[in-house]
Amino acid sequence: YLPIEAVRRTMTAVLALAAPGSRLIATYTVSRDLMDGDSREFDDLAREASKASGEPHVTFLAPKEMETIARQAGWPTVNSVNPSSFAPWFAHRGDGLVPASYEWLLVADT
Repeated sequence: YLPIEAVRRTMTAVLALAAPGSRLIATYTVSRDLMDGDSREFDDLAREASKASGEPHVTFLAPKEMETIARQAGWPTVNSVNPSSFAPWFAHRGDGLVPASYEWLLVADT
């Protein structure tokens, strides 16, 4: 829900505090075209709730966009993780729960 410039500043500030060999793992909300139907429904609810609380979601990123922000902040090694890659861990659940595509992970190493 942070403005893009706040995301940039945060990535830079965290790197300034990171020791060599550190790893940052962060989530970010992806653009709706990367969300499945359930995640788009959740996105609608989350946008309404955050707007009502006075902190509307304003930043939605494609993985390459988030990776570019991290690299521009100085993180040398950056990768996005699609939550669908977690599907094997959910495969034997009897309740049908699957990973949501609303947020992806960013993994950045110093």
